[in-house]
Amino acid sequence: MLTISLIWGLVVALCCFFWLIVGIRRRQPGEPPLENGLIPYLGCALQFGANPLEFLRSRQKKYGDVFTCKIAGTFVHFVTDPFSFNAVMRHGRHFDWQKFHYATSAKAFGHSSMNPVDGRTTENIHETFNKTMQGDALDAIITAMMENLQHAMMQTISSKTSEWKKNDGLYAFCYRVMFESSYLTLFGKELNDNNDKSLARQEAQRALILNAIENFKEFDKIFPALVAGLSPYMSSNQLTMPGRN
Repeated sequence: MLTISLIWGLVVALCCFFWLIVGIRRRQPGEPPLENGLIPYLGCALQFGANPLEFLRSRQKKYGDVFTCKIAGTFVHFVTDPFSFNAVMRHGRHFDWQKFHYATSAKAFGHSSMNPVDGRTTENIHETFNKTMQGDALDAIITAMMENLQHAMMQTISSKTSEWKKNDGLYAFCYRVMFESSYLTLFGKELNDNNDKSLARQEAQRALILNAIENFKEFDKIFPALVAGLSPYMSSNQLTMPGRN
């Protein structure tokens, strides 16, 4: 029994040694600081998933504004200096932005790949965008957005939650107003018509929107982990994803 355990111990030790020799990527001349993490394949995934903002701040303090971390088998380059973004974008011909946003969208929102390389087409999406978000349609959207923005502001100030100055603060007020007005502009109102001023229906609609705000906040917390290809349940906050209630 001892011999078998010793053999397995040697096998594990050899695998770890082999991983240290072959699996760890070394920083090459001219490359930013590199962190492989302690866990094979996952790398820094657990730390990043637990608190992305704190992770980035600690690495920025340790390595500087530009660094590379291994996250779930992928080496991700971080540029934390906002004044460097323009310099990066000027070299856009060296980056495959389409491949990135196709992959990011599929990871974050759970739909199938829309990459034309995979046999998909995005012509219908672009056609819908051109019809609804440009030209004459844009005037109608702007008008609806302004009306809903005014409605959301007045409703928030005159409602029972008018103590926003003391309880929530200006940021929470602006967050709620912008979300509600955008929600109504994109998805419309539950009221049958403009003359339907039923208080119960209005309160039900507002409760629906406030619930959507909370769901959006929870989604926003795990969005960095989703973009990195991690499971939302690897985050420190155990969240319930839409469709899994």
